[in-house]
Amino acid sequence: MKLEGTTLDIYQVTDELGRGGMGAVYRATSTADGPAGPAGTEVAIKALHAELGAQERQVARFEREGEIGQALAHPNVVRTYAAGVAEVEGAPCHYMVLEYVEGQTLDDLQDELGVVPDHLLYLIGDQALAGLQAIHEHGVIHRDIKPENIVITTSHKVLIMDLGIARMTTQGHTLTESGEFVGSLHYAAPEQLDTEAEIGEPCDLY
Repeated sequence: MKLEGTTLDIYQVTDELGRGGMGAVYRATSTADGPAGPAGTEVAIKALHAELGAQERQVARFEREGEIGQALAHPNVVRTYAAGVAEVEGAPCHYMVLEYVEGQTLDDLQDELGVVPDHLLYLIGDQALAGLQAIHEHGVIHRDIKPENIVITTSHKVLIMDLGIARMTTQGHTLTESGEFVGSLHYAAPEQLDTEAEIGEPCDLY
């Protein structure tokens, strides 16, 4: 499913920015005043892949990501302004409206510089920890903190993004099946590899 040229609620989709296992991200512009700001505000649209839209568990996970994101408002966490479902090409399209951020990920910065200078590491670490603290204060465990999920803007503002596998610590259940690993293997804390272990805030700090 391609969304370029379509309108989702008040958001006119222009071009695709990238895609991953769960969905694709597009640039869009609001055509009226809304939660992201006045008409003309540039946003990012994250849309669930059409084939996953028929899987109840994947839809529930996507909807939970939107719910968690909308509850968080911090300068070092990418904002989630809204979430919804629209019909595109005769099929339901589950989407989220996100803050549009221009910059590069920490992973890209590492590739560019080889070794990130100490003063820049301190700046990135300080702001990333501030964002992570806000996430934890909302009772959320991110579970996928890695260089690809930390973005640095051109003005050196640092934001944490992608709450796709985040979970609420207050929930008595999880959408992860028993024995299933979630996260990124190279950056996962040891307890994330133990299906019987309790996953808490320390796994995000690992």
